[in-house]
Amino acid sequence: GRVDVNCPRVCGHEGAVLDIKWNPFDDCIIASGSDDATVKIWTLPESGLLGTLTDWSADLHGHSRRVGYIEWHTTAANILMSVGFDFKIMIWNVEQAEPITSLDCHQDTIFSVSWGNDGSLIASTSKDKQIRIMDPRTAKIAMKTDGHQSAKASKIAFVTEHEVFTTGFSRISDRQYALWDIRKAGTPLVIEDLDSSSGILLPYYDPDTKVIYLAGKGDGNIRYFEVESGSVQFLNTYQSSLPQRGLGKYLF
Repeated sequence: GRVDVNCPRVCGHEGAVLDIKWNPFDDCIIASGSDDATVKIWTLPESGLLGTLTDWSADLHGHSRRVGYIEWHTTAANILMSVGFDFKIMIWNVEQAEPITSLDCHQDTIFSVSWGNDGSLIASTSKDKQIRIMDPRTAKIAMKTDGHQSAKASKIAFVTEHEVFTTGFSRISDRQYALWDIRKAGTPLVIEDLDSSSGILLPYYDPDTKVIYLAGKGDGNIRYFEVESGSVQFLNTYQSSLPQRGLGKYLF
């Protein structure tokens, strides 16, 4: 149903909020990235938010342009990655409110990032059509290869220790997905055209079932695929008469 217009809010950014993520290690902590080039950490009361929250627990400054994406570390508590439109990736210790490292590996807009399953690597896609695998400990590129051929937005997600799944567009703007072995630069293990729609496909991977879900804003369907042993198998499609306006992962 409708949300009450007077419901409690979390307020403090001086620009639009572009991304939010719950801390997977603490249900009371949220991170937010904004058009104001900052990342803020918010601690919610254990009893729930009863009034508008305006006091943040950490204010992280390091980007010179808006912060488009944030991702919590997959295995280490209080470690957060932020991605700015200054082409920079920063890793933060949010408990100390200090940067750990900065990765200056891109010369163009970063479209998507993903932590590896153990958090030792970071994968990214960029407007320069390159897929990068980076080591945050050395702040260097471990592997780089050509990705989807269109400069339109491409998304990426780690699915196994050595494999990443991407969505993007072909040279003639057909939507595609691909599976890559990060140990081998060059040809993907799998690449398939899906359709000619214009919406960006977002990949959501469930490691327990090895199923990846593809959905896009404006689409009326969600596709399911099983990813296993270097292959991608179509499972099913959920179809709706109404287009999706937004998507999110439910963590439990």
